[in-house]
Parts: sequence; structure tokens; C-alpha cells
Amino acid sequence: MRLLFSLFLAAALLLPALTLVAQEQGGTTEESVSLASMVALPELLERAAQATRSGDQPQAILDYSLFLLFNPTLGQAWHGRGLSYLQTGDLARAMVDFDQALEFSLAPRDQAAVLVDRAEGFLRQERFGDALADLDNAIELWPEETYGRMLRARLHELEGRPGVAIEDYDELLLLLPERSDVLVERGIFHLRLGDREAAARDFNEAVALFPEDSYARLERAIFLTEAGEFEAALADIEVAMQLDTSNLGLYLFRASLLGDSGAQQESAAGYLQWLNKIRLDTIRQNDLLDQGDVTVSMAPGRSYIFSFEGKAGDTLTASATSLVSGEVDSLLVLTDAAGAALVADDDGGGGLDARIEGYVLPADGAYRLILGHAGGPSEGPLRVTLSLI
Repeated sequence: MRLLFSLFLAAALLLPALTLVAQEQGGTTEESVSLASMVALPELLERAAQATRSGDQPQAILDYSLFLLFNPTLGQAWHGRGLSYLQTGDLARAMVDFDQALEFSLAPRDQAAVLVDRAEGFLRQERFGDALADLDNAIELWPEETYGRMLRARLHELEGRPGVAIEDYDELLLLLPERSDVLVERGIFHLRLGDREAAARDFNEAVALFPEDSYARLERAIFLTEAGEFEAALADIEVAMQLDTSNLGLYLFRASLLGDSGAQQESAAGYLQWLNKIRLDTIRQNDLLDQGDVTVSMAPGRSYIFSFEGKAGDTLTASATSLVSGEVDSLLVLTDAAGAALVADDDGGGGLDARIEGYVLPADGAYRLILGHAGGPSEGPLRVTLSLI
């Protein structure tokens, strides 16, 4: 409250002072109004922008609102507050602010940016014609507007104009020759059109030009997997994992890919590695085999370990079924007493449920069934079953 009072007081003192200066210098009333409309409290504008950058949208909205009380004709501030409203999902207020921003004189590049952001608002309202008009105007004002071109390409695709969409992608590649993601996006677009040959060219070119780009490697791996080229896909994933060690999803994708390629034990080891990477807490239970089934509560990063004894030749069946369909993406991994992964399953039980069916134990001894979650929903009740025949 003290800060707000100080800001109001500073502005209240500053605006009359500006008018007085103009009058003392012999300025007319119009000139004094012009001076009075100069930017007051620029530090407030900078603080609002900083709040936006840091993700504190409520604080940004508050600071922009205070600033606009004293600078109601600064389009930059209206634009900034509109973006903050857009980030919070307040679409109605965002669109009003974008309209206000366009009312005041802005440089062509800034005006184009407002038009692109308003177009995004129109897209959320499914007002595709209005969105396209804003994007066309933005690009005409500032031909180097890249995000607007990307939006327009996707809108043309959505509206069934693939030829025009390709023209925007081609222009983007001229504007952003150093960006691998544009090539990859065009490859994905070709893939959606069913042109696998053109998609392969884009993915291969992206990897050739940007060999250390993990995103290009991942998307080409997905493309190769769908084509059944598992060995080549695995090679790309291995490189991507080295390039982006923080992307834990790559571990999960690699494990799934190994399973698709028939490398059962390597896939299980990959899934176990994923569980170890995301694990936050572990709950141990030893009586699952005696009970036959148990209900547990899954949470993000949680693992359950069920220990039991088995004999060589025993046939194991285990399942983890969500009590609310699709609520938990369960994952099961079977290990031996030394912790070596033997077999795993993600979605073998149908939907997101995991099921290991008919696995023959290789030796007498202790085993562990580890329950965790894969990359989908991770919170809710699961019914876990285990049987040996």
C-alpha cells in the first residue's frame, strides 16, 4: 500500500510539473498537453516488463495498469498488459488491450507484433477469418515477422490450403536459415500431408545442418520408428540423449523403441532407468503374491516394489489397472535379486494399463516387481495383481 501511494503521489506531482514547464517556456495549451503525455514513471513500465518475463502475470497486470493511469496513450503498455492477460487466459481483456494498442501510433514492427498477438486471440476464439486478416496485415507491415508467418502457415493448413502454407514455410527458411526447428516443422507438415519423401528430406537436412540439435534428432527418430527403421531411430535417440541430458522423456522413448525392436531385456533396463530418473519416493510391500492383488495409490515419481520368491520355469503374470479409466499411465518392470531388469510393460493391459503376461522365470530365487508410471497421467488408484503358475 505504501508503494502504491508513493507511485500515485509521484505521478500526481510530475504531471502538473510538466504542464508548468511548458507554460513557463511559452508553450501553448496543445504543447503543454503534449508534454504532459510524456512517459511518466518509466521504472514502472520496466518493472511490468520484468514481471512478464519472469512469469508473474498478476504483478505485470498490476504494474501495467498503474502505468496506464498516467500514460494512457502509450501503445507499448497496452500491448504488454494484453499479453499478460492472454497468458492468464483472460481473453476478453486481452483483446480489448490489443485493440487499444493499435489505436496509438506504433512503429510498423511493433504494430505487426500487436496484430500477431491479436490474431492468436482470434485463433483461440476460432475466428479464423479475423486471425488470417491480422496475420496478413502484420506480414505486410513487417515482412520479416517470423512468428506470424508460422501461425499463418498453420492456419492455412487448418483451412485446407497446403500450397499456401508451404509458401510460408519456405519463406521462413529464408528468414531463419540458422533455425533447425523451421526445417523440422516443415518436415512434420509434409508428413501430415502424406508426403513421406519430402518429410525425410527435411528431417535429414535438419540433422545434417544442425547435428547437435536434439529436437531434430528426436523428430527424425520418431519418423524412422514409424517407418520400422528401429536401428537408425535408436542411433538418433542415443545422440539426442547425449545432447540433452535433462530431457528425461528421451529415456522413456528409447525404452519403448527397444521394445518395439524386439530387444525385450534392453527395453526393460531402459524403463528401469526411466523410473530411477523420476523416482521421488519408494514404497515396499512383500505380500502381493500371497494376496493375489492389492490396491495402491500412485503419485508422481512414486514407485512400489513387491518382492517375492520364484522358481525356474514358473510362469508370471502381473498387471496394474487404473480404477478410473485413463487416470494413471502405469508401468511394470520385473527384476532379479541383483536388480537386473528382465522384462517390462507399459500399455500391454489395454489403454494406459500395464500387463506382463506369461513370462517364464529363468532361475530359482528372489524377484522384484516394480510398479511406477510412464509419461502419461501419474496420480490415482491402481489395482495390482501378481500370479505364478
